[in-house]
Amino acid sequence: MHMAIHCRAATIQVDLSAEVTFAFDVAEHFERVVQAGARRLRLEFGDRPECDAEVGLERIRQEHPETNDTTDQVRKSMLAQSACVRVSCQLRAGVPLRGQLHTGSS
Repeated sequence: MHMAIHCRAATIQVDLSAEVTFAFDVAEHFERVVQAGARRLRLEFGDRPECDAEVGLERIRQEHPETNDTTDQVRKSMLAQSACVRVSCQLRAGVPLRGQLHTGSS
């Protein structure tokens, strides 16, 4: 599924999905996406293509291989004036993991 977004979206929730792309005209319109088990999830930004990012389960598991696709929730949000997406993982044990998925030059 490819969804073009032309307005501000505060929070988008995606669960147990595959091949989903959210294409924002303006990066400033993106605040966060929360997902559990979303495979091949992609964020695209028309005015900041250097921030385009694969942020699905496969990408999260590169840094957090213990991530469970049905019980762990992952939140991604844009860092202002940066070419990366901030990631917070809430794992089953309740221990938050934080990191950054670098998607271009910072």
